[in-house]
Amino acid sequence: MPIGKLRKWNFEKGYGFIAAEIEGGEIFVHGRQMDKAGILDPQIGDVFQYAVGVFNGRDEAVSIARIARVGE
Repeated sequence: MPIGKLRKWNFEKGYGFIAAEIEGGEIFVHGRQMDKAGILDPQIGDVFQYAVGVFNGRDEAVSIARIARVGE
């Protein structure tokens, strides 16, 4: 499963982007995926492991797990 850091998060709109560590580029992540994982407080720089799914015709991070928090 890919690993990446949360690069951007919009709390008002409930989505953001994870920058992949190895593959390069970034992937969209929706708040509903964070909610499913029980992550209520995503922070820029948190490290996530995720799978790649497709929603509305575009790649999206799914099955998210936070593996490191900023500052820990």
